[in-house]
Amino acid sequence: MSDSLICSRFTTRRPFLGDHCGSLYILNLTNPTSSQGDLFTPNIAHGKAALACLRYLVAEKPLSDEKFKLYATTTWRWHLIASMGIRERQFAEPLSALEDGKSLPDDLSREIIVALYIFLTASKVDPWLEHWFLNKRLYDKLLFKEIYHYCIELSAWYRANKQHLEDRAAFETQIISTECLISWCEGLTDLQCVADHLWRRACHVWMWNSWKACQQVIAGYEQLVEIGIWVNHPDVVVPNDEATQLLKEEEAIVEANVKVGVLSKRSGKLFGNLNLRYAIFYLILQKERGSQRRFDAVIKAGDVDNMFGVCQANMSTALRFISSRVGFEESDEKKVLSEAMIFIQDAIDEDSRNPRNYEQLGHLYDQEGKKEGALKAWKTGLALDTNGKTCCGEEYYQQKVWSLTRDDVGSATPDYEGVIAVLEEAIKYAPAFSNSRWYHQMADIWNSLWDDLAETYIDHELFEETRQFNWRAYCNVLTEATTFDPSGAHSHFHSWVTKAKDLKEYQYFELAIEILERGIETTSQTKTKAAIEARANFEFALGETFCAMTRWEDAVSPLEDSSTTTPPSPRSTAAPQPAYPTPL
Repeated sequence: MSDSLICSRFTTRRPFLGDHCGSLYILNLTNPTSSQGDLFTPNIAHGKAALACLRYLVAEKPLSDEKFKLYATTTWRWHLIASMGIRERQFAEPLSALEDGKSLPDDLSREIIVALYIFLTASKVDPWLEHWFLNKRLYDKLLFKEIYHYCIELSAWYRANKQHLEDRAAFETQIISTECLISWCEGLTDLQCVADHLWRRACHVWMWNSWKACQQVIAGYEQLVEIGIWVNHPDVVVPNDEATQLLKEEEAIVEANVKVGVLSKRSGKLFGNLNLRYAIFYLILQKERGSQRRFDAVIKAGDVDNMFGVCQANMSTALRFISSRVGFEESDEKKVLSEAMIFIQDAIDEDSRNPRNYEQLGHLYDQEGKKEGALKAWKTGLALDTNGKTCCGEEYYQQKVWSLTRDDVGSATPDYEGVIAVLEEAIKYAPAFSNSRWYHQMADIWNSLWDDLAETYIDHELFEETRQFNWRAYCNVLTEATTFDPSGAHSHFHSWVTKAKDLKEYQYFELAIEILERGIETTSQTKTKAAIEARANFEFALGETFCAMTRWEDAVSPLEDSSTTTPPSPRSTAAPQPAYPTPL
């Protein structure tokens, strides 16, 4: 097929490639006179794709194409590595897999290195860093992984293309300083030199951004601590016996991974990163994650403005996180929390309409044990948070529930009706969140309400002395509970059979038998799945009780019945949303 025909067919498919295939559109035939083999060499294609992504990211006025923006932000690094003709690194595989990469043509490699220099040495890199800060998988620490692997991979790419980048004259026409570019290139083999600028930019991005929720601030800070230790910690390049031993253990894991299938591979502690520096970093991180010294390093690198409320709010959140780390003395915790409180009050003074500030204020009050102050702060944040971007609503309603049910929060006697009203309000506030939290708590409250109501028929002092109580009234309440609250039927029947088993253990056999026979009689009148399963439990417990009395013949029938009692097969239709009754 001729090159002209290839170009013609490519042009006819240009709209499709541009709309649906992301950067494949950039793999245009820029040199129609070349041979077909040169045009479609995979590593050259990936090199051009990496260059296209980088040019988009460093453009003064990038195209308003959000799809390509996301693509360029997340895949420029992958294209860069693929341009060396190296297969993608596998799970827990050593980074030595990046060695022996192919080089790109002279002109292409020079264009890429210039684009990398512009992108990585100025504020153009901020959107890339911010993207990984904001990734939904906060606790996967993707920013640290991105920067760590970028440093390793960029060094490998530079080594593969170094012979094309040493000609100073080839860069004379560029719009950047040749001396600065060459100096930067010479430092690409030093991981600390490569990462130091990114560490500072990442600190600045974290410090100067008004993140939507406190969890984003904390997760971002944790990643900065990791990057800071790996880049700048004075001991990270000092070998020690513990790190050497850890490295040997990880090498054994990597060797074993070669002999097993993909699903049987182990990550170890270092995820295949078999270098001494990473092993030392891992050990330091376990000891200094919550150190205030690390906090001070982040603040210094981030170029903090103590008069800027966004910076103050982020610092306050980070200090609260530090104070909660294991190993903090009580006096140190109070000092750090006091400092955090000053920062957040200053942030509120500057921006009193930002709900995130009140979320943080509530957390500080809560950590100090000032529950009323926390509740008031979260309520204020809830009123301001019209889009539900912060956790003010979750924290406010949860604190309200606990204040009505828990002794340690100030409720000597649970107020079930009050809790139900709070939960109903919470469900209206955030319906999408309700199924995973509020409905579960609502069910627990109703179960507790009915159980407590049943317990009123037990005089506990009398029960402890004589094992006597108004068991008929107790069982009647639980029966009524299964009617009004079908979703909690399993729990109510469980309370019933447990009470009988307790009496059996105390050797009050006759009373236990009466309670169990009443349970069998009650559940026999209902054909629900919960009732049928409960009947089997009652029958089995009755058989056990007869066995404990050595009444073997009497035990046979209930034990046989329990084994033949089976619940109905589940229906294909979804169960209706449970309706919660008015308490008795």
